[in-house]
Amino acid sequence: MNSKRKLKYAMVGGAKGSFIGPIHRASVRLDNLATLVAGCFSRDAKANAATGEECALAPERIYSDWKSLIAAERGKIDFLVVCTPNSSHFEIAKAALSAGINVMCEKPLSLTLKEAKTLAALAKRKECVLGI
Repeated sequence: MNSKRKLKYAMVGGAKGSFIGPIHRASVRLDNLATLVAGCFSRDAKANAATGEECALAPERIYSDWKSLIAAERGKIDFLVVCTPNSSHFEIAKAALSAGINVMCEKPLSLTLKEAKTLAALAKRKECVLGI
């Protein structure tokens, strides 16, 4: 990977007013190596749009659901940050990895060890990064 190229990432969850989303966005900005370019921050349309606007995203890159985000952003982003409720981490991470997208997931990675092992094996098979 060219170290001079700024990475592009998307986020699922972490709407304005949530605890962990703003922390992840601030953390990614610390080294100025990646830029948020897309997101699905909330199932609530107003909160989703407000967060996307606050993050200066193009309206067409603010998605109403994470499945649409993964489908549309495949090949356009370097990684996906998952900041949703714990119970949805596995499903979202699995879909992103299956699409060949690197994943950084808020802890816990999943609710069971079996799910975590499934994600680890999938990441290895797809040659993707999976981080917590």
